[in-house]
Amino acid sequence: MLFHISKSIAENIANNVNYVESIDFVHSLIEARKKGLILVSAHEMTLDIIFHHLAAQGNNRAAEIIRKIKIKQRQKKSLLKSLTKIIYVTGKTTKPRKLGNLLVVSCNSINKSNFLYPPYLLAENLSDCEFYSTVIADNFFDDQCFDLSRLKTHKSRYTGGGGNTISNQYDYYKNQGLDLCLCIADSDRKFPQDGLGDTAKFIVDSDAKNPSNYCEAIIINTYSIENILPIKITEMEYIKDKGKDQIEEFSKIKKIYDDVSWKFLPLKKGVAGADLKSQTPYSNYWNGVLEKLKISTNCCSQDKSNCNCKIVPSLSSKLLASLLSNNTIDWREALSNEENEHMRDTYRKIVLNVKSWLCTGEVMRS
Repeated sequence: MLFHISKSIAENIANNVNYVESIDFVHSLIEARKKGLILVSAHEMTLDIIFHHLAAQGNNRAAEIIRKIKIKQRQKKSLLKSLTKIIYVTGKTTKPRKLGNLLVVSCNSINKSNFLYPPYLLAENLSDCEFYSTVIADNFFDDQCFDLSRLKTHKSRYTGGGGNTISNQYDYYKNQGLDLCLCIADSDRKFPQDGLGDTAKFIVDSDAKNPSNYCEAIIINTYSIENILPIKITEMEYIKDKGKDQIEEFSKIKKIYDDVSWKFLPLKKGVAGADLKSQTPYSNYWNGVLEKLKISTNCCSQDKSNCNCKIVPSLSSKLLASLLSNNTIDWREALSNEENEHMRDTYRKIVLNVKSWLCTGEVMRS
């Protein structure tokens, strides 16, 4: 996370007002920055006041870190406009509040929290966390994400679990109020008018009933994380050890990929013949999509109970984990050259939020 230090912190130190909590915060901030846990921004005058105070106290190592932060300050000016979340630390006594992309927090509140540790990244499982952060945030870039492309992110506090576990963990961090956390979940929508799946719904309901200044949730409008995998990489993994007929079945997935319905395709389940014979909003939508794309739905009799075939094949539930373990994939090329604009929009959203919450600096020596 990037912490912007207000002038009031420096004034407290210079004028001996709320001195202990202000100087304690500065020392904790310096230690976190030395370890590369956070980024720090402030106006030059603020840094000058803190530098001269530390130097006058004979704390030359801490003063040197402040000097290095000042040198790197110019690089952060564009970041302040690009990041979706910045911690603005004030020396005044105030309740936490959101102000645009700023979260205004008193230094005393930070002294009583774990905010100077990396935020938690919550997702359905650890593979999802890795894909959002290590793959998408580190490899996708275009003009809209250019200012963030050089930022590194933390990989140390991933956590997750399926179903209700995410919302329970999300509630826990919100109620404790000691840690920052970013939660990312899929919508599980199988057609445009479908409601959110349980995982996403519980998270949204949690924010409605128990809003938090310190935690934030992002719901990606796709059925599952597989819907934002680059199609070329998905195909490459799918056709491994497959016969000719199975490989030809993937052509149906590629047809849907080019359609707006792609984000609703239940890739891990596929589209079953039995489901299409039911008179439901799901079957009506997918019958219409498949007819438009000229994908045949005549795979079995009209008797629903005997219709066990797959109209659109399913992908393995281990697909993402398998791809993440493949060190030969050029993720930067695959993500940045993705042609599906909905997927590109999703990548941008993930980059902006993951980089904003998890950004870090290099280790600094004093």
